[in-house]
Amino acid sequence: MKNLNLKIRLVTFLIGMSVLLFAQCTMDGIEHIDNNLAVIDEIINTESGQENLRKSDQNQLLAEMRRLTVKYQRLEIAEANGYILDREHCVAHPELGGMGHHAPNFEIVDGEYDVFQPEVLVYEPMENGKMKLVAIEYVVMADLWSQETPPMFGEVEFDFVPANPMGLPFDNYQLHIWIWKHNPSGIYAPFNPTVNCQ
Repeated sequence: MKNLNLKIRLVTFLIGMSVLLFAQCTMDGIEHIDNNLAVIDEIINTESGQENLRKSDQNQLLAEMRRLTVKYQRLEIAEANGYILDREHCVAHPELGGMGHHAPNFEIVDGEYDVFQPEVLVYEPMENGKMKLVAIEYVVMADLWSQETPPMFGEVEFDFVPANPMGLPFDNYQLHIWIWKHNPSGIYAPFNPTVNCQ
C-alpha cells in the first residue's frame, strides 16, 4: 500500500513538473515571438523603414509598367493599339539631352488618369533605322482634371506644363518615366542625356 501511494505521489509530481515546464516553454516561445514582432514593428515605423516600404511599392509599380508595355517594343503592336508615332519630330534639348519620337494615343488624352495605360510612348531612333521604346509618358488635360492636387504615379507627382505652341496646345500634367532606358538625370526626368536624335 505504501509503495502504491509512493508511486501515485511520484507520478503526480512528474505530471506537475511537466505542466510547469510546458508552460514555461510556451511563455518563452510567446515572448520570443512578441520580441520579434516588436522588432519588425519598430523597423516598419521608423522613417527609413517606411521609406524602404515606399520604395518597394514604387519599384513594383515600375516593374508592372515594364510588364504591360514590353509588347510595345514592337512598334506595329503599339500602332495597332492606337499609338501614332510622330516620325518627323525627335524632341531634344541642346543642354538637357533628348526625349525622342513621341507616339501619343489621342483617344485617351483627356482629364482622366489610368496608371496602367500611358497616353504616350517614347521611342529613340536607332542607327539601323528602327525605333526603340525607351520611355512612357502620362499626359492629363489640366482643365479637365477634377482633383485639387496633381496626379501621382505612386509617390511621384506629375509636372504641370502650360500650353506651348511648340508642344501641347493645352495646359497639362505630365510625367516621363524611363523604364526602358537608363537616364542619368533620373528615371522621372523629362530629358535623357543619352538619347540621340541624330
